[in-house]
Amino acid sequence: MCWTKSKEFTTDTLFHLLRLMAKELSNPLSWLAVALLIIGVDAAAEERQLLFGDTHLHTAYSFDAYLNRNQTATPGVAYRWAKGEPVIHPLNRTRVQIETPLDFLAVTDHAELMGFIRAVNLGTDQLQDLGWWGNLKRWFTLYVINDAIESASGA
Repeated sequence: MCWTKSKEFTTDTLFHLLRLMAKELSNPLSWLAVALLIIGVDAAAEERQLLFGDTHLHTAYSFDAYLNRNQTATPGVAYRWAKGEPVIHPLNRTRVQIETPLDFLAVTDHAELMGFIRAVNLGTDQLQDLGWWGNLKRWFTLYVINDAIESASGA
């Protein structure tokens, strides 16, 4: 239904007004505009449902979350938490659980370096040989990354 300050208009009343408008319009494209307006009114009249969730969540697979001490919350942990299941908090290691599960959750980990920082820190990385100079530069870079992680200085 459409509401105004003075009275309530039903969908039938609105269709009648649109038909009158279309009679006044001589251009055939005006009928298309009226049809699109009718479809839009019908779609707007449908019942709506309010959902609660999170559209932007980073897990331990994202370098920024991992460097800021989120080192155990993988996408699986995040989805279990969103469903209302108990999980271990990545920072203070306590058991946490939400009372009402979320309706939706979007894990939005960065594509760049996805899982790399975590693999380096856990020692599960598989790196190719870059020659002695390349290996030395990489060793220094990984040392700096691991030091930032261990000292909790973040990104």
